[in-house]
Amino acid sequence: MSKLLEQFPRQLTERGIYGIFSDFVTPPVKRIENYLVAGLTADSDLTVVGIFSPGQAIQVWDVQFTGNVNSSGIAAGSGNNSVWVVANEGNAMVTATYDDDPAFPLEDVATSLGTIELGQVAATGWIDLTITNGTNAATPAGMLTILYSNLTGYPEQGWSVHASDGGVVTITEGVRGEAKLTPSDSTDIDNDEIYLASELEQFKFLVNKPAIFEARVKFTATAIGTTNVIVGFKDAVGANTLQDDGAGPPDSYSGACLVHLDGGTYWVCESSVGATQTTVTTDKTVVDDTYATFRITVNPISSTQAEVHFFFGSSGNALQEVGLTTVVKQFVAHKVLFSGATEMQICLGIKDGASANAASLTVDYAGMWQER
Repeated sequence: MSKLLEQFPRQLTERGIYGIFSDFVTPPVKRIENYLVAGLTADSDLTVVGIFSPGQAIQVWDVQFTGNVNSSGIAAGSGNNSVWVVANEGNAMVTATYDDDPAFPLEDVATSLGTIELGQVAATGWIDLTITNGTNAATPAGMLTILYSNLTGYPEQGWSVHASDGGVVTITEGVRGEAKLTPSDSTDIDNDEIYLASELEQFKFLVNKPAIFEARVKFTATAIGTTNVIVGFKDAVGANTLQDDGAGPPDSYSGACLVHLDGGTYWVCESSVGATQTTVTTDKTVVDDTYATFRITVNPISSTQAEVHFFFGSSGNALQEVGLTTVVKQFVAHKVLFSGATEMQICLGIKDGASANAASLTVDYAGMWQER
């Protein structure tokens, strides 16, 4: 029997603990949707036509066209161009204007229409196509191909993305594998935001149920002092998880997190159950484009409450408990009540604090565990 037990998977030998972890090395599955485009004679247009209704939320990565013959009459000068617009519920996702530069895609060559913006299509949304040909421009029949990923289990199984401003999460190439969160499309606007969360709320402040969260992240911005970042766990991750204009997390939620706020210099610790919150500024400064490790532990100390401890380790340095504030020099030992707490999920996010502030948050790994 002992030899049999030795063969048990680690998950079974540690079955008293559950959790979720990812080091973000596996890109989401890419899918394709094809639409057959009819050939158009010179000065003929294709008015708005729906080409894809996904039925579930998706992230569009690229739109390509492959013609069955070459075009004719497309060149420089008035009346010689062909304009293709692929839109997300009427809002341009990519626009390609063909003349002499760029030239129309060659016969049998799959060619991207350009960089995607507003690439997240809602489950109830649709994608449409418009083609406007000049007086002398004729376009061939061919295949329009949409490359996309489902947003269920995105960017990996067990995770979800909340982006309402054209932002995107991508798994980047590199030795470790990373998930890069970009809150905006090509135009950075104040209060653009994006959040990466574990898909389900499966953790809670409970008696005799300690928990631990850890993530290694970095962020970069044109001006880091005008950028908002959250690393931790909370309930109901979604729009305005970080409130506008540097106001921080909501006034009422269940969770614990480290945040950097617009206008601040240091990382701030906060724990919350409902509207009962403890917020302390640490002595750890925010550094642009430098990895740091964040850990939060939840330790039940009675039948009614738990202590929440926060740890921070900058690149190359060991984790240290943070809590020596720049004013009163005392350790953070937040206490949260079990009464009123609700289920929570991992939350990693970034929110622009100013327009034209190109910002991104990169996650090396993230995970959370709790006793069953």
